Amino acid sequence: MIAISHFLRSIYTAAVSSRLHCLRDHVAGFLRFQEKRAAPGALNCSQEESTTQAVLPPRYIVFSDTDDDLSSVKATLGFAGILDRSSGIHEHSEGIKIFHTGDLIDKKRPDLSVVEYWQSLQKDALRKGCRVKLIAGNHEQEVWRRIRAGHTYGMTQEQTHKLTEFIESMDLFYVTGSVLFIHCLLYTSDAA
Repeated sequence: MIAISHFLRSIYTAAVSSRLHCLRDHVAGFLRFQEKRAAPGALNCSQEESTTQAVLPPRYIVFSDTDDDLSSVKATLGFAGILDRSSGIHEHSEGIKIFHTGDLIDKKRPDLSVVEYWQSLQKDALRKGCRVKLIAGNHEQEVWRRIRAGHTYGMTQEQTHKLTEFIESMDLFYVTGSVLFIHCLLYTSDAA
């Protein structure tokens, strides 16, 4: 546990210096949780339980709620050693799975270049033995619903068509082993 905490603290420090707020906040929350578990009087697991962890593939990189922020996505992938110098997937990245669990676009001003980046990343990843799974969040669903209702976001018909096709290609969730990837704020037909 000490090695994991040291590793997470180093990621936290790197995230703060790189202004990767999403990563920083998630790591900080995990560290607080671990400190509470280790505090005197806290519920402690037996030695067997504390060493048992979910079996995951070699590497997952998971994003959520990036809201058109490609610079943070690229910085995180670079920090993780996934991107090469030309910002493509590194040749030695076989087996890595990259997930985005929703809200990769901003619901008020969706940026088509973000869509094109993720599509390009998916193609590059496949060529290099990686996978990129994109899961629709409430932003994608809201944009899709508004375009279907006639809102164009200042885009041409061709651009809105490309955006809706992209959103329709996204999964609503993904399950691998005992792990469920989902955005968790999904609209249903009776949503307001």
